[in-house]
Amino acid sequence: MSIYFLFIIEVALMNDPDYIETLEIIALNVKKFREKKGFSQLNLALEAECSRTQISRIENRDVNPSIFTLSKIARALDKKISDLFIIKDKEATKKD
Repeated sequence: MSIYFLFIIEVALMNDPDYIETLEIIALNVKKFREKKGFSQLNLALEAECSRTQISRIENRDVNPSIFTLSKIARALDKKISDLFIIKDKEATKKD
């Protein structure tokens, strides 16, 4: 597959409401679990072996994290990767 083709797929996904909602759920859960554990973004990044910028971009819905990255983050938070996709409060996923 060409990079151009993958870019077109990514752009199409970015306009899909389900895709956007999934990124919002992941972002909210990463932040919630990080704060409950008492971690700063830097602490989590060090534990998950990724950059603080990457954690920030995930929490701000600016990036589509890979399963590998989510797995490392979940492990650092003592969670299962599936916990990052669970909606506890549907209203919490809506933006103001």
